[in-house]
Amino acid sequence: MLLVSALAVTYLGLACLALLQRPHFSAVSCRTAAAASPRTAPPPELGRRLLGRGCAGLLLGAALSFWSEGASFGGLSWVMLLAAAGMAVTFTLTWRPGWLRWLLLPELLPPPLSGLHGAGAAPRTAGSRRPRTR
Repeated sequence: MLLVSALAVTYLGLACLALLQRPHFSAVSCRTAAAASPRTAPPPELGRRLLGRGCAGLLLGAALSFWSEGASFGGLSWVMLLAAAGMAVTFTLTWRPGWLRWLLLPELLPPPLSGLHGAGAAPRTAGSRRPRTR
């Protein structure tokens, strides 16, 4: 049962990583194939969220695989799950890209990390310097 769960989260992780690419994002986000433009890229905030979700899905799939099969066979089973999930994502994006549209809903995405630049501090640009204090 854990391997099925590992396959599911690996599939979702690879699907999120695939949606970072422009052609896949435009195919999933547009209603019709005629309206899809290969130049449509995901917004930066959505891209960061999809990247985080994709990496988390791959790590969780690896952890579940190692937990269910042990250290010796878990790595091999996770690599095989990666191959199977990758093929499944490829087939989904080829024949039914609309099935992955729910991954783009903002309600399902976690909020972005705040406080990366410090509490209340403005992000520093390349030309800005902090005053020296002695």
